Amino acid sequence: MKVLTLNIANPAPAKAERQLAWLAERDDDVIVLTETGAGPGSVALVDALAFAGYATSWERPPAEERGVLIASRLEVTEASPRLPYLPWRARAVVLANSRIAVIGTYIPSRDASPTRTERKKRFMSELCGWLDVDTATYDRLVLGDFNVVDRRDYPRYAFFQEWEYSFFDVLTSLGMADGFRLMNPASREYSWVDRTGSGYRYDHTFVDRAFTSAVSVCSYLQETRHLQLSDHAAMVMDVDIPSDPPRRAVVRLMSQQPVLF
Repeated sequence: MKVLTLNIANPAPAKAERQLAWLAERDDDVIVLTETGAGPGSVALVDALAFAGYATSWERPPAEERGVLIASRLEVTEASPRLPYLPWRARAVVLANSRIAVIGTYIPSRDASPTRTERKKRFMSELCGWLDVDTATYDRLVLGDFNVVDRRDYPRYAFFQEWEYSFFDVLTSLGMADGFRLMNPASREYSWVDRTGSGYRYDHTFVDRAFTSAVSVCSYLQETRHLQLSDHAAMVMDVDIPSDPPRRAVVRLMSQQPVLF
């Protein structure tokens, strides 16, 4: 199974069209897009993927909010219950004929204000509780833009607090492993770079330990930044799965004609 996650930065329609064209050239089975918005660009992406035959899981966020979309070429069912707090920021689907759950999330960013700090802290706490409930039910892949970095990353930025670093400890305690570190234990790579040139590894893919030996690829695609499709690198993972979920008939539109994807 090929999995991709990308922060699409709430695109305008023209950029959404370019992002869709880039995705159409790929063969990913499951796509997790973070920082979707309520505007026409995000809606056009969701509609285009659904029209092409993808199974989609998305809740349109309120105005000025951001969310996450899962689109799958494999047959899936939507997992329940949904996250009670900011539910548009976490989606979960289960692959047909399996106990494999794919969970996409877009954890809120924050500044130094108490309100945004508390909002991020509460979301992370409720997300961890939500994941803990499903520990014995599913084998999970959790991916997306976490807006936190590994405490082992370098350089170490003073802005991040221990409660943010501990998110990775919780995922580890739930039996999950950082896919990028599995495949690149000593690599120093970033998925987002600010205007000063400081780099951050915000985008992540965590897998249940049952899958760790099955991961063959987990890396960043910096081309999405270089092509100005997003200010984030995409992240891809290839993982062998024990089941064989049925595939959906997926097409794409080229010159107004449906063409096999």
